[in-house]
Amino acid sequence: PVLSIVPSLAPHEGSPVTLRCQTKLHPQRLASWLLFSFHKDRTLQGRGLHPELWIPGTKQGDSGLYWCNADTEGGQVQKQSPQKEIRVHGKWGRVEHPQGSEHQGPGDWLFWGDVVKLLCEPERGSPPILYWFHLNGEILENHSGP
Repeated sequence: PVLSIVPSLAPHEGSPVTLRCQTKLHPQRLASWLLFSFHKDRTLQGRGLHPELWIPGTKQGDSGLYWCNADTEGGQVQKQSPQKEIRVHGKWGRVEHPQGSEHQGPGDWLFWGDVVKLLCEPERGSPPILYWFHLNGEILENHSGP
């Protein structure tokens, strides 16, 4: 199984988040039911038919590593997803409208092998600020800084 977090791995406190456990049955097991469970430090939702868990309003304490399990109804096959980290940002002192800079050079052309520096500067916020860099929806890297 694969755990996906919608809408984001870094929600703001109070915003809703849906955990989704996605998997496919082996063709020989298509007649079986799958049971899903969701976990953090403890079991958040025990085994059930619904592959989603909705958190209506996240809190700072919801930050942490999450995973899900997908089991066949008889328990013959039990699989665990890789863990994903959620970091809930507080309501106060959050960063407002980060500004990214684009490549600036001769003609603004980029070529294969060019080194590119990405800058992200908030208009305002309270240090330390956690910066996330994304490429095609995937997190490349994160940094904490003033």
